[in-house]
Amino acid sequence: MHRSHTPEANNVLVDILSGSVDRYAHASQNAPGLLRQLLDGGDWLDFTTKLGTRVRPASWDEFVTTPPLRGLGATHAVLERLCQDEPDLIARMRALRGL
Repeated sequence: MHRSHTPEANNVLVDILSGSVDRYAHASQNAPGLLRQLLDGGDWLDFTTKLGTRVRPASWDEFVTTPPLRGLGATHAVLERLCQDEPDLIARMRALRGL
């Protein structure tokens, strides 16, 4: 995992993905790519919200389930459905949960 962004820049991906998850019906095309970017860069580990709050989730589970703006406000099942055609991405998310 290579972190190349600032916490402020990381929020852009978190915010877009959070909105995509919230609008599930329209998210299916964008969510896998956004999730891949968050995982590749580790951007979910340290970001600053639109309101200026710095967020450092303790785990993937915390990041996924915490409501926006501090997380995605989603379930793991929803993320997996959004990535149903990306088995490698599902495996990566499951690995972060210790599954």
